[in-house]
Amino acid sequence: MYKVGDRVRVTNLRQPRDWEVKVGDVFQVAIVDRDGDVYVSGDNARLLVQSEVEKVEEEVKVKEFKVGDKVKVLVQGSFGSEAEKGRIYTIETVDYDDRSLELEELPAFDQWVYMSDVEIVSGSSYKVGDKVKLISGGGSYPLSDFSNNKEYTILELNHFHEKGRLIQLKNIEGVSGASVGYARVDQLELVNQTSFTFPEMVQKLIDGEFEVGTELVMTDEDGLKGTFYVRKNMYGYGISKEADWFVENKATFPSVLNGIWTVKEEVKEEPIKEMSIEELQKELGYKIKITE
Repeated sequence: MYKVGDRVRVTNLRQPRDWEVKVGDVFQVAIVDRDGDVYVSGDNARLLVQSEVEKVEEEVKVKEFKVGDKVKVLVQGSFGSEAEKGRIYTIETVDYDDRSLELEELPAFDQWVYMSDVEIVSGSSYKVGDKVKLISGGGSYPLSDFSNNKEYTILELNHFHEKGRLIQLKNIEGVSGASVGYARVDQLELVNQTSFTFPEMVQKLIDGEFEVGTELVMTDEDGLKGTFYVRKNMYGYGISKEADWFVENKATFPSVLNGIWTVKEEVKEEPIKEMSIEELQKELGYKIKITE
């Protein structure tokens, strides 16, 4: 009834198990014995009687996957790999013939999983320079000198490490210990950054993250402020300043380099409602008297 590689779903459990399993779990068949019972993949092959499972028949939408996508593994040890259930990985290669994916973070020669055993994770892509919060792994190698719930900057994506392809993080300046650390995708959370240094602001201009006309406010070390506007020409994005900003605030060029940049929030004006005295009295529920 079943063959190696089939995916099966647990429909009932005839007797308790000494391993974690519940109705609804999906596994990949590793061995089929002569009675038709199956051993499913995981940390070790585990036995499930054929009456406890059913074959999972699912159409895989191959076009949903592309190189660089982040995916969460749904089946432990898919395709015989070391992929961990619940972990997030990055797609390195898409194989349409075998309907399988090669994942960057897994060890070499053991990087393939079935497309049907993963799901795409939206909003999880990072880039160099992003601010991220470390949500797990702090205090342990290779994040020994990093702390959970602290914010760090991404220095490199897909760094080759003995633990697989990891994201290289820059440690907080002034903190003793290693200057860099290495984290998995699922150990990080993107921080919605509201202020930037000058190099960070320039990188965001290069990446086209600011719309033309966006107002950027720069605050220098003395607290003086100036507004700059995002512009675009044939050479790319740039900023222009108010015509008299340098004169008014006596700012110097180093102030721009050392200042903190923020995006000016748009202030929405409250709508004005015109009313006669009679309409106002009706609105208030009582009469009013106008005095000078």
